[in-house]
Amino acid sequence: MLPFMLSPRSLLLGLFFMSHNYITDHLGSTRVVLNNAGTSLERYDYYPYGEKVPVTVANTGNTDYLYTGKESQNALFGINWYDSAARFQTTDGIFTSIDPLAEKYYHISPYAYCAGNPVRFADYDGAEPVKKNVGTAQGFRDEFQSTGAKSGLKTGKAAHLALLGFSETSFSLKNGRPMPLNTQRFNVYKNKYIYTTKGGWIDMAHFMFYAGRAYKYKQQIETAKMMLSGSVLTPEELESLESVASSSPVDMAVSDGMRQEFSDSFLQSILHIVMKIYPAIN
Repeated sequence: MLPFMLSPRSLLLGLFFMSHNYITDHLGSTRVVLNNAGTSLERYDYYPYGEKVPVTVANTGNTDYLYTGKESQNALFGINWYDSAARFQTTDGIFTSIDPLAEKYYHISPYAYCAGNPVRFADYDGAEPVKKNVGTAQGFRDEFQSTGAKSGLKTGKAAHLALLGFSETSFSLKNGRPMPLNTQRFNVYKNKYIYTTKGGWIDMAHFMFYAGRAYKYKQQIETAKMMLSGSVLTPEELESLESVASSSPVDMAVSDGMRQEFSDSFLQSILHIVMKIYPAIN
């Protein structure tokens, strides 16, 4: 289910103000229009590039701001386009003119909408696709310090335990593998995605999980070094501890990430095969 947000707007009808509530999805598209009593006046569903899906609730023209919050040109000009500020876009996934930032995205068609991925990205002004929940490092820090367990304010042992907690996983039947247990809340942060000049886009939910893993491995490495310096060990124990002590916590966390990506790819391949043979089984 898509996360929906309720945002009030007011419409001037004749000499009176009539308040409506507009429910939008994760891309900012208007999905439901409610009156003050909470009665649904209109409902909108969309195909990937903004064409409206026929629905049972009559649309009475309470808004022209529909797909990703853009103004539909259908009522004004009778064409199935949206006004994207810098240029118009069609419901076929293309713009009607060249991308003003075409040189920056030379590997993508200058007419393509959101690099062909309208579910993950949105393009609010016709300039370039952006991720929802794009923010800044300072914005993430503020949320980290003021929401949930306020882990960003913790120090000492509490901070130590919080970092270790970020590394924890729990087996998920739905996903068929262990999944992060304590970093899911970062997925709803307004500053979930941060852009860096050296590393590109960073998903902070992933970053915090692997930061926790690296910290956990750092603790294991320090423990191994202490045991090597003050314990009587068997050759097998010595070899094992030396291997841990000489490891890099970052490299170990990156290896975890690579295994995660491999498992994602493997499970997608299995699902693809099952979906192909399922009709024959059914």
